[in-house]
Amino acid sequence: MKTKLTTLMLLLTFITVAQFKPIDQNKPLDIKREKIQEWFNNSTFVVEVDTVSVKQIFKNTGINEIGLEKGEIYLEIIYKVKNKLKGNVPKSELKIYLYRGRFQYINDSKYNVSASDHFESLPFKGILFLSNKEGDIKNFDETNYKRIGVISYHLYNSEAVNNYLIEEFNIKFKETREEKKNESLQKDFPKKKKEPIEKINKLNSVKERDTLGFHNRYQKRLDKYNLRESQIKKLVEQNNISTITRGVDCEDIFISEYVEGTNHNNAIELFNPTENAIDLADYVIKVFYNGTNSPIDVPLTGTLPSKETFVVAHPNANSSILEKSDLTHQNMNYNGDDAVSLYKNSSQTHLDIIGEIGVNPGNGGWDVPQNGSTKDRTLIRKQPVGKGQPDWVQAKLEWKILPINYINNLKMHHGKCRSSVDVNFEIANVSETNDGTNNFLEFDIMVSSNTNDSYLQSAQFSIQYDATTFGTYMVQNGLVNLTNGLNFASATYDDVNNLLIDKTSNTLGIGFDINYALGSFQRTLITSSPQQLLHIKLQFSTCNLNPNISFTDQNFNSNFNLFTLTSDAFWTDNSNYNNSNYLGSITDPLCKPIITESTPTVYPGAYFPGNPTNLALMTIKGRNFGATRGTSNVYFKNGNNSTLFPEALLDEYDFSCTECIWSDTEIRLQLPSIINGFINTERVLPTSGDFYIKLNDDNTQQSNLKQVNCPYAIHNQVVVDDINSTFEKTRIHLLNQNNIGGYTIHIDNSISQHSNPAVRQVVLQAIEDWKFLGVNVTVLEDVNNYSGDDQDGINVLYFKSILGLDVVGETSFPEVTCTENATTTDIPHMREFDVAFLSSANWQFNTSGDLQNGKFDFYEVVLHELGHAFGFGHTRTTDLMFPTASEGFVSSTSRKKIGQYNIEGIENILNRSSSIVYSTICSLSPMIILALCPTNSITETSSYKFNIYPIPSKEEITIDLGNDVVESIVELTDMNGKIIFSSTIKNKINHISLNYFNSGVYFINISNSNHSETRKLIKY
Repeated sequence: MKTKLTTLMLLLTFITVAQFKPIDQNKPLDIKREKIQEWFNNSTFVVEVDTVSVKQIFKNTGINEIGLEKGEIYLEIIYKVKNKLKGNVPKSELKIYLYRGRFQYINDSKYNVSASDHFESLPFKGILFLSNKEGDIKNFDETNYKRIGVISYHLYNSEAVNNYLIEEFNIKFKETREEKKNESLQKDFPKKKKEPIEKINKLNSVKERDTLGFHNRYQKRLDKYNLRESQIKKLVEQNNISTITRGVDCEDIFISEYVEGTNHNNAIELFNPTENAIDLADYVIKVFYNGTNSPIDVPLTGTLPSKETFVVAHPNANSSILEKSDLTHQNMNYNGDDAVSLYKNSSQTHLDIIGEIGVNPGNGGWDVPQNGSTKDRTLIRKQPVGKGQPDWVQAKLEWKILPINYINNLKMHHGKCRSSVDVNFEIANVSETNDGTNNFLEFDIMVSSNTNDSYLQSAQFSIQYDATTFGTYMVQNGLVNLTNGLNFASATYDDVNNLLIDKTSNTLGIGFDINYALGSFQRTLITSSPQQLLHIKLQFSTCNLNPNISFTDQNFNSNFNLFTLTSDAFWTDNSNYNNSNYLGSITDPLCKPIITESTPTVYPGAYFPGNPTNLALMTIKGRNFGATRGTSNVYFKNGNNSTLFPEALLDEYDFSCTECIWSDTEIRLQLPSIINGFINTERVLPTSGDFYIKLNDDNTQQSNLKQVNCPYAIHNQVVVDDINSTFEKTRIHLLNQNNIGGYTIHIDNSISQHSNPAVRQVVLQAIEDWKFLGVNVTVLEDVNNYSGDDQDGINVLYFKSILGLDVVGETSFPEVTCTENATTTDIPHMREFDVAFLSSANWQFNTSGDLQNGKFDFYEVVLHELGHAFGFGHTRTTDLMFPTASEGFVSSTSRKKIGQYNIEGIENILNRSSSIVYSTICSLSPMIILALCPTNSITETSSYKFNIYPIPSKEEITIDLGNDVVESIVELTDMNGKIIFSSTIKNKINHISLNYFNSGVYFINISNSNHSETRKLIKY
């Protein structure tokens, strides 16, 4: 039916181009102009074309034969204005191109059109905004021009037949005043006058803006955003996208293509999405003619390989179809009004179907969404579909419609299996910048997925912000700028600023989309690795306020997160992500130092020159630290007391290492085990727990708290370089004090002759535990009534009646140095040590069992104080070197003994101490690490044949007998020589659980008829 013209007089002229037939002038193309509204620099037309005439254009120009897959069909409207400026300005005419709608072939009588602004309905109808090919019209003011009107439009194909013009139609019309006054215009289009834009007077950039011009452009952006939102919702609803992408199983074969062409050009393509080849003898194609319930069968034979297709055709189909066929059968003689199903004999079920059994749809065939049908058409299964659908009500939503006899994709289906395709959007990489005048908060939106095979088509966000911090209506006030991410900056994607609006007074509405005006796309692959989707820059004027940036309206916006399965898929071949996760927020006050990440584990005092890895190096990242340090500092908890808040601040030396830096976004420092050693009477030791940054000693410029873990700390001593007038913090090293490899520990008679014999046994056991780890010490019980003297060169363990307040154990040693290798570098060393224990404390003298109520663990305290003597500082972890002694009740399994970090730490101390070369003037030599010695008659060999791992271990050890696989005996012995475990093993690989043993040091002996060896084992 042609459209009745009431407001336009048309004069049509047809231009015939080579290789194209002219349109039948007896069937002219009818156009009516329904709406015209000119608003500032926008001219908007809604054009409707009679569908029968459009069909005629397509048929006359051979588009059906070319195939729409080869190129886009565009509608271009040219709008002409004439310069009416006075003076010396040229009186030139300016052609404004209102372009361009893209056609999609639907059926005999209808063609769907999409444009960059999305067309609303069928037959094609769209809002085409003003765009100027001749130059930039950003500041175009229509008051300077006289509108002449639409002068022509034409249809063309972007790729087919050398890009020749298909048809051009020149148009002239008269406009009626009544049309301008149409009340519907006032509803459909924005009024010329808008509420005043709120301004932030403090920002000069806002004051100086061309408010009217910006508001005009903003309204265009707002219209585009809203139109896009409504159209994507409609697209999702029409295609039932959420239904076809959820719960995809890929469990059996299904129909992937249906061809119902002229004469006998019929074919069915089957696809195997599974990982295994399938025997087709169990399957049948059933054809139900004209609504009957009794089918005609097409038995299948052969094998369908994994991820491959199988085509069944009529034997009289044309050669193009037969060349792609795997099987032919006379019963493939269906029409578009016949139901066709894929049936599985073994389960007696219809796996897939086109049409409805027992229903006759009439000569038009079965309806398919978007005004299509199964009559004289090719249907291709959309890519997200991974299994058959025996219910036609659902199945009809899963097909893409192509013209009659279209077989370009036959034998070429691509499907992917998945249970869910999710997308993650995360706020990340927060920074604050300043351009010399204004402050900005900047951050990225990162995108990732749980799979590695989706290509992003569109996304949508609502980002809420604090209006007190940023003001309101940030987009309208020009306080927001967006940038496409590097991998999303191609022509495929629209500039994200084009879909940026004020959703509410304190919410940004951001649409991210492909550029629909393009004829082809190269979308970006979304993987599990986050990549920058867009960068957001927000201007603010007041510091120390919370930005409160967060995602909002997540459920609503998730409807607009679409993807395709190939980079270049047609824009309608998309799917909705199953789940959309919006992550992250920004809540830290602006302009204050903010710590975002830091080295999680640091070992205070562990640095030494030439170490392969600086275990004391700590990196802190964030923002607003200042370009230089000045008097700013980093505060840590003090490992030597139980204060809850950080109080230990670093000094200049700790920021002066080779690797150290201080910048606005990163700090690298070397964490010592002593701070301000010249002025503090009490040693201050950075340790585990909270730390923060304070700028220039200003309490108002204190950062957020962050945590660090310090498993062990190594004693540092401040050493002064008199020649260079500098100082450094250096580790204290262990000596060969007794000239037999290490230290001689003298035990006072207050211990050796204590009334409770267990006291002496506990002390000897604690010493043996450290010796077991390589500390070279010898024990003599030869001191009587020792009073303590850390300058007498004697190392003594003794009871003392008075210690410091709340102190039950104390280790003292002098800080002395000597020159290393005849250089100017002084090396601190442990010349001697004394360890005192409070005699009046309520002690428990044993090494195992529960610690009773109110009792102090003497075994733990002896181990702890010897740890100081051997080079350890305090650490605030649940460790032996915690500064506070345990007081009962404590269960036997929770009592503190030598653990994993003590083992690692003493190895570090011993390795460094044993490598020192002292100057000859010092008459000193380094400690010799004590090898495992025979203890309690347990022997070992120097050459290990058996492999035992891991050591140390927490839950289980593995014993590998290697080539000596004979019956062997395994015995586990404690430090007292008591056998606590014995077993016979026969296999090459054997596992032994340690869950029932307390933490501590043990010996493990493996022996058989060929070999016997003993190893030390540490359970932590």
